[in-house]
Amino acid sequence: MDIITAFIEADGSVTFLNSPEMRGLHLGPSKIRRYSHVEPASPVLRLIFHALRLLGDTGAVSDWTRDWPCCWRARIINGPILAGRWYNRQSAIRAEIEFFNQNGVTR
Repeated sequence: MDIITAFIEADGSVTFLNSPEMRGLHLGPSKIRRYSHVEPASPVLRLIFHALRLLGDTGAVSDWTRDWPCCWRARIINGPILAGRWYNRQSAIRAEIEFFNQNGVTR
């Protein structure tokens, strides 16, 4: 079962967490903003990861960085670094989504 996370604000605006389930949905004009980073837990790998990501979030290099066999962490922008380390990126993303489902998204 696919789950789409959405937050409906008092002013009627809707915020969705970007996910593979969202691709292909046409919901009208939208903005994509980053609220978090899932990144290597190791400071050295994290530096390399972000340097390589300057090349972009799509393409062969970014795809390669997503599959690194290392511990990952989830860092909320202007918020906490989530407790825990995950042994694959997808597990860190699941923890990040759980955080947003429990705490919402702040603007």
